[in-house]
Amino acid sequence: MITAVKRDQFEVTNTFILHRPTGAKYTPHPGTWLSGNTLMGRLGERLHTGENYREVEVRAMIGLLANEKAYGKLFSPAAGPARSGT
Repeated sequence: MITAVKRDQFEVTNTFILHRPTGAKYTPHPGTWLSGNTLMGRLGERLHTGENYREVEVRAMIGLLANEKAYGKLFSPAAGPARSGT
């Protein structure tokens, strides 16, 4: 069974984003949160706890969190980028 990916499963610091259950870790390139390297950890494997996270869902949440680090919380995928003066 697939396990839901939730924001509270992630540790976000000034230098990386970590999905705690799998150990998948995104480290941005210097000067930008919008490109970087991802170490997969145990992503894509069934964990000893029985949890099984979809890679695409973990990567999507990492992308959302990286955008928040880059732009602040002005960006919402449901609403799109915030616009001033509207």
